[in-house]
Amino acid sequence: MLPADSHVHSEWSWDADDGAMAATCARAVELGLPALTFTDHADFTPGLWTTYRRLGSPWSPSRC
Repeated sequence: MLPADSHVHSEWSWDADDGAMAATCARAVELGLPALTFTDHADFTPGLWTTYRRLGSPWSPSRC
């Protein structure tokens, strides 16, 4: 069994434009990874959290 990947960035991190969470989760399942940890860089842009709430949480387990 492969180990968990405990340092993954998603499209919500300023340094990973192509890191779609859904695609990353799907690939982890394909590879048989037991777990992922998204470690995105914080962005304190005004209005960002309002947008996240409006769009739905990108961290929801149902999105993986």
